[in-house]
Amino acid sequence: MLRPDFSKWDQSTEVLLHEAMYAEHPRTRERCLALYMIGAGQTSAARWAKEIGRQEETVQSWVHKYNEEGLEGIVYCHTGGRTPFFSQQQEAELVEEVTESEPIDYGLPGYGWTIPRLQERVKQIMEKRPARNTLREVLRRHGLRWKKCKKVLGKADPAKRAAFIAQFQDLFEEVCADRLLFIYLDEAHFHRDMDLGYTWAPKGKPVWRLSSCPPLSDRINWYGAYNFTEPGCFIWNEGHCNKDSTMLFLERLTDWLGPTDKRKVIIWDGAPWHRAKAVRKKAEELGLELIFLPGYSPDLNPIERLWKWMREEVTQLKCYATMRDLFLACLAFIEQINQDPSHLLNRLWPKFELDPDFEKLLVSK
Repeated sequence: MLRPDFSKWDQSTEVLLHEAMYAEHPRTRERCLALYMIGAGQTSAARWAKEIGRQEETVQSWVHKYNEEGLEGIVYCHTGGRTPFFSQQQEAELVEEVTESEPIDYGLPGYGWTIPRLQERVKQIMEKRPARNTLREVLRRHGLRWKKCKKVLGKADPAKRAAFIAQFQDLFEEVCADRLLFIYLDEAHFHRDMDLGYTWAPKGKPVWRLSSCPPLSDRINWYGAYNFTEPGCFIWNEGHCNKDSTMLFLERLTDWLGPTDKRKVIIWDGAPWHRAKAVRKKAEELGLELIFLPGYSPDLNPIERLWKWMREEVTQLKCYATMRDLFLACLAFIEQINQDPSHLLNRLWPKFELDPDFEKLLVSK
């Protein structure tokens, strides 16, 4: 039977009992008590391991360690845990590659770093593959998060964007003085088929939504207006988006706004039918002042968020049986959001300042 060899170290069971009571670390006390109980003949390594919930091999290793090295062999010493997969330098280099390069630079497929691609990249360097969670912990520890990328329209002119914001701020003073109506205009196409989106579903099961496979021609070309001064939205449809339809829309818009002594300023993009001479003339006849957004700057037109909002509520995960159903659903959505002007204003609040970091991207191009 395996026993601690006290005579080899000129010790007795009393020495182990003393250490079991007064040793500094609880694991040292646990080991000394085990050696005392086994050495005093009160139990065996197997029975004591079962008593304290340890593996038999663990308790036997304490006995072997004592017999080989004495009391010092069973004194607990903190080892610092497992050796980390990456050194600090390797972590820094990995994060730099993620933020400054693309997988294709190293012969890997794609232009964005996914966890599997990072595993392949680390294997190229270190000839071993890290666990997925190890990589996630490293990236999160260095302040990185998994995000959906946004497109930067590189043709946008930062100087023109800054000039528009300055002009807008001057006009906003007129709005505050109740002398001006600020109206954003835009067009959008809504198909009868559904837009895909997220929803809750049982884990491990796909989510299906039935589509009647309508043709791409089954769509509504909406003209939309957002009155920022007196929060409200108006949509109108008359076939294609061209100069003739645009002139008709401006007439319907004037009727919707009603009689007013305020200046009526229209903000819209530079689409060809917006800049047509006939459209400009019609706007002048209706008392509408036209201001064109700088090119490639949809972020400066809050009505773009109206279309996104409308898709989320009307066409996301929903395929309509008829064009009439889609038409009525869009109108019902606009009627609903017009019931709460404060919420509408919060959702469609225009941009008063430009993001310097974003504008630097435009300058650097």
